[in-house]
Amino acid sequence: MTRTIREYIKEHGRTAARIKFGNSIDDMPICIDGNKVGILKRYQHKGYQQWIWEATVEFKEVEYQYITFDSQITALDWGYRKIEALQNPQFGIMLREQIASSPLSVEQIADIANCSRYVIFKWMRSESYPSITHLQRITRAISPMGWPPLFDAWCSQIEMEQ
Repeated sequence: MTRTIREYIKEHGRTAARIKFGNSIDDMPICIDGNKVGILKRYQHKGYQQWIWEATVEFKEVEYQYITFDSQITALDWGYRKIEALQNPQFGIMLREQIASSPLSVEQIADIANCSRYVIFKWMRSESYPSITHLQRITRAISPMGWPPLFDAWCSQIEMEQ
């Protein structure tokens, strides 16, 4: 926000400033280690007919967006977590650790998931990601009694990395 806009807000109020300068007066940069990686906006959404927070981050020339009605903190937190997940993918490590602690071999898990062991190795190296069907079969095989929390954690991680 520029000095001119701040002074205008003091004199005329935020609503008048939005009318004059547009909704961008609330825009805030998302920075990591001093580098701008995105922007946080607050605006009246025409479709939802209410105020929303929108976080937009860019990584390797790809733009990712997140919309929330909750708060600025929720949107900002998503932006930081998204960049962290894109820079340091963890799903492959998580999968590797679960397979290592499982009594099943990679070949057995591949048979249960109905895929090849080479595909499992690609997932473990974070070169690609399993489909929902494969992911559900793997979590049920690795953790038959407590598979839903593991499935949810993996789905959340994959969502952030893609």
